[in-house]
Amino acid sequence: MKKFTLPLFAAACLTAVATPAFADEVTVRVDYSDLDLSNPQDVSSLKQRIVAQTEAACRKGAGSPLFSAKSFTDCRNDGVSKAFRQLEQRRTLAAAQDSVERS
Repeated sequence: MKKFTLPLFAAACLTAVATPAFADEVTVRVDYSDLDLSNPQDVSSLKQRIVAQTEAACRKGAGSPLFSAKSFTDCRNDGVSKAFRQLEQRRTLAAAQDSVERS
């Protein structure tokens, strides 16, 4: 079974894993060093990047006869969902650190 991992690099590494029907793991890096995760517009931009990179990674398996439309959808949904959860965890951590620094 192929696993797609989507780490997002800046101050922390966030990952998302989707599992289509192959054995290899694919890692895709999404840079967000130019974004401010406390800015809702930048978060929206990052989410768009996550979706685009996840879809591109999941499409790589589409050339195989074992890879179905459902496999692609499952891969995309799983990868995006996990990346978004980790993004929210990162934002929560950053907000807590900012709060401590202001105290």
